[in-house]
Amino acid sequence: MNAVSFTAPRLDDTQQRLLFKIAGYLYNGLGFASALSGNGSPLNVVTPSFAGQLYEDKQTGTWYRSTGVLSSTWVLA
Repeated sequence: MNAVSFTAPRLDDTQQRLLFKIAGYLYNGLGFASALSGNGSPLNVVTPSFAGQLYEDKQTGTWYRSTGVLSSTWVLA
């Protein structure tokens, strides 16, 4: 019996940003806070509403994802 494996394609930066924007709209549609945005990093500045919330740095186009609900829990997405 032969095993079949599948490797998902890696998303480029444009596809990744689009995916995060869609996720933000879905959160909003489900009644959760939508993705946040601002100028500069949210680290130790912005407090997320829930773990997994997204934030876009409008200056650089960089996306962050919260791993908790403290302003210190932002990581690069």
